Amino acid sequence: MNYPSTKAIALKLIENISSEGAIENDAVIELMSDDVVIEMIPGASEAYLPFNGVYRGHAGARTWLALLEEYLMVEHIDRTYVCEGEYCFAFGNGLFTYAGMKVPFSFSEVVKVEQGKVTWYKEWVDCTKIVEMVKGRQYPKSTTNN
Repeated sequence: MNYPSTKAIALKLIENISSEGAIENDAVIELMSDDVVIEMIPGASEAYLPFNGVYRGHAGARTWLALLEEYLMVEHIDRTYVCEGEYCFAFGNGLFTYAGMKVPFSFSEVVKVEQGKVTWYKEWVDCTKIVEMVKGRQYPKSTTNN
């Protein structure tokens, strides 16, 4: 069977869930296999970041998408893609509103596509920085990048 490319599928998924504007939940679920695994890497405290964790299947994906919509509003995102075989890797920086605060963040995402469906999605976000800002403390400036 002829499927769309890994890059085409991964871009549809990533750009829908983490770009400016509303998430089109049904369109996202349609891209995923029945047994998809979604991993958002926990940071300093899941109490501050309720969308972190592991979500399985379409039901888990719907829960995760609902949490993203409830807690985050992406303001701006810059991302670079590298895709090969069944994997697509994206990384970049962005700005979102979380807990009433505009929070800059950096991230990496990996999508695995098999037989035309996303079977695995994993995202790493600079959670420590987010938690520190949400707690109202200023994140320390880097001493290596002046």
